[in-house]
Amino acid sequence: MERSPKALCGNLGRIPDVLLWEVCGLLGARGVLTLSETCSRCREVAMKPCVWAQLCAMRWPRGLNAAAYHHQCIALYRDSNGWLPLKLAQQSDGSSSGDSRPSSASSSGSCGRSRAAAPLSRWVRASPRFDIQKHKVTSPFVNTMDLRQDGEKVYTVTESGRGGKSLISVYDVATGALDHSKTVDVRSINCIDLCGGIYATGDDGGHVRVFSKTDHHQKATMKCMSEVNDLRLTRESVAINVRTSSRYPAGMEVWHIESGHRERLRPADTNDKWIHAVDLNEDKSINDVTFVGENTADGCFWILQCDMRRKDRVVLELQQSKRMLWPLRVTGRQVLYAYVHRTGDRNGKIRHLDLRYPKPSPLLEDHRPYPSSPASSRHSPCRRRGGPHIIDAPTPPSHIRPRPSARHSTTRVSSASYTPPPAAAAAAAAATASDVSPRPFPSISSIASAITGAAVACEKGVASDMVQVLPHRVEDFRIMHGHIYALCESKNELSLWRSPLATASQPPECLSVIDIFDPQGWNEPLKLLQCCENGWTCTYGEHLAVGKVVQPWTFAP
Repeated sequence: MERSPKALCGNLGRIPDVLLWEVCGLLGARGVLTLSETCSRCREVAMKPCVWAQLCAMRWPRGLNAAAYHHQCIALYRDSNGWLPLKLAQQSDGSSSGDSRPSSASSSGSCGRSRAAAPLSRWVRASPRFDIQKHKVTSPFVNTMDLRQDGEKVYTVTESGRGGKSLISVYDVATGALDHSKTVDVRSINCIDLCGGIYATGDDGGHVRVFSKTDHHQKATMKCMSEVNDLRLTRESVAINVRTSSRYPAGMEVWHIESGHRERLRPADTNDKWIHAVDLNEDKSINDVTFVGENTADGCFWILQCDMRRKDRVVLELQQSKRMLWPLRVTGRQVLYAYVHRTGDRNGKIRHLDLRYPKPSPLLEDHRPYPSSPASSRHSPCRRRGGPHIIDAPTPPSHIRPRPSARHSTTRVSSASYTPPPAAAAAAAAATASDVSPRPFPSISSIASAITGAAVACEKGVASDMVQVLPHRVEDFRIMHGHIYALCESKNELSLWRSPLATASQPPECLSVIDIFDPQGWNEPLKLLQCCENGWTCTYGEHLAVGKVVQPWTFAP
């Protein structure tokens, strides 16, 4: 004999709350909301703050902004850890309720229905709010050459000042205080990268130094043939170093830190490409490395996907344009890069590539030469040695390089050889695109609907080829939670912009104006950006700016 729903609800009273809280933590946000619609007992348990605190900790294990939201975890989850807050939309009578928020009773998970919450159609996403602190970290006219952030610590490297020594500095994000500093007798430290419990730096002296994060003790060092312009650390304890000579590309070196084995790679090892930039995806594995390479014959830039364990390292080649591609960012199977700004350009452009459906750049016809830049900056476009770099390119090859075997092959995609993906791939791409729309979810209240909407908003795909246009020059950008965060400059004004990664139709939004920076007297000041769950970090000139996420609204009493 089947039991009635009322009897089943009554039996839940025999289960301890602690056990039900653990079960809710395993269900996820959608499961908890579905459970809360079954009976009053389940709703009471599902809306407990401790349940949503557990869900928040599971979704954002590092960098939870609970203190900024006064530990109101339902609101924190709904606002995607503070990065996608909700506000009430403009009313039909013209009155604005943008500062209105749900009552404290509904935010804390009260089961009372005396206050009617606003329907979901009146809630819209707003810009996050940041508490910006600025610090002066270097001497005047001394650039911060590279920047990394790991939780509550910020790692920076600089060029040499008047003393002739460069600095490796570690700062505390919360206070901006200097946690550790080390001087290196070299003209410039060009790059730094973090992985696991170590960090490594590369400098103009050709040295790659590896340090421990705990005590900052130098664990290993390697001398390269020329200056190290960029490097990445992999989870296999391998350092991939991009070398230059007088700011012209000079090859690569792969260094196995634990064994000491090293390989020197020339353009012949990367299909006749000079390597300019390197990046890794979130896995940080040596079997999936992305490069920006310059063809030795015609000066055209290519995107190279490589497996550094193979003898034939290049797996995929994508022909782009003759404009320098920097910076380069990789997330999953997506590759994004910006075009170096030129005189006359009014907007910044960031291009997306999906390596699952590769095709050449639509800007291959752009053969205008890039103006020469001062060689003082590490981010000046590197050029190969031996004569002019920009020449008229011949007609791209009209064939795809044949594949000798499935294990040792290179897929080469140029403007003339591109063939649209087959119907099955097109159908898969359409299915991925259709999956980005918000899915139906349980509508128990506006709070529950908003929480589920926040989770759906982060489940986005990326088109196979798309160019995102920003209103100002792009100095640097990062990718986080399905959005592009770009550091832009316009008339000496530095600002942070956000654009969705899945579509170029939605216009970008300005999140914050960071500072007014006058570059007068600087040879070529660098502006760098890092983003994490707690906020963002930016360096420009001798300044370090830290923006921490804070609660955007004050809850009504």
